[in-house]
Amino acid sequence: MKKIIATTNAPKASNVYSQAIHAGNMLFVSGQLPIDVNTGEMPDTFLEQVQQVLKNLKAVVEAAQFSLTEVVKVNIFLTDFYDFELKENYERVYKPIFGEYQDPIGDDEEIDCACDEDLEDVDDFIGEEDDEFDEDYFDEEECFIDNFAVLNTIYPEYFPENPPARSCIAVKQLPKGALIEIECIAMKA
Repeated sequence: MKKIIATTNAPKASNVYSQAIHAGNMLFVSGQLPIDVNTGEMPDTFLEQVQQVLKNLKAVVEAAQFSLTEVVKVNIFLTDFYDFELKENYERVYKPIFGEYQDPIGDDEEIDCACDEDLEDVDDFIGEEDDEFDEDYFDEEECFIDNFAVLNTIYPEYFPENPPARSCIAVKQLPKGALIEIECIAMKA
């Protein structure tokens, strides 16, 4: 026998799927988006979206009388593992968690390319005709963000011990322009 799970503490499911299904001792939670149920909006930054989507996932799991400690499998969908963020967003959102921004690219740093030992630096790799691209590609108002590292910093707050099995999948696009979506399966012993 299956039971439909619905809660107002997470984004409402459309009429073509349920927030979750409780079947026997198992719970199957649909992909949750980082929508704030109070405002109906999605946060701007990846870090805020990670925090919101995990909050929504927890709300659905708890609405079914399960806990996050009973989650056995998590699937995470990301539109980008590595991305750019506005420096003003870094100052406002990321800095309290990660501290001062450290440019992972560096100004004069050489790239160690394991694919071809004959390449000594980036110019050899991209070719002289692409030198102009390097200057135009990086905007001084943006900074490089490792979304995967951000996710792995926030994720343990929700799964601090004995974390569930997990997959992280890069996708081209997510509904409503979200940067992340998470689904899970939980099981009672």
